Amino acid sequence: MNKSVLYMGLLVLTVSAVGWADATTCGDNMLTCGEEETCCEHVVAYYSPNGIQGASQVEGQCIQKGNKCNSFWCGPQHCEAGFWGSPKVCCVDPRSGGMPDYQCARTELNCPGNTETLTIREKTLPERTLKGT
Repeated sequence: MNKSVLYMGLLVLTVSAVGWADATTCGDNMLTCGEEETCCEHVVAYYSPNGIQGASQVEGQCIQKGNKCNSFWCGPQHCEAGFWGSPKVCCVDPRSGGMPDYQCARTELNCPGNTETLTIREKTLPERTLKGT
């Protein structure tokens, strides 16, 4: 068998498996939504005013098909779509020794304590695109 045909077959199988895995899991918490459900995802980002930043994660939830992914809970706050668009990020300030502060934001750049600056183009490709946005 020709090696290029073998490699092409392996490539097709790998891409198919990645696409299949992506379609069946929801968020970093790897939820599996039912046939009558849709996956909605949002980012949970950890920032504090003193410049400490934690790893962001993607949280998924399964909702009934036909419903829109325009709201989620961020701690005690309910993040909902409004005049300026839909929030897609839950900003968490862990506050040492106290209750965390939760805020809804459209991007991680809008999280209080985020010290990154806006760039026109990203330096690297994003790892994934949120589902349900």
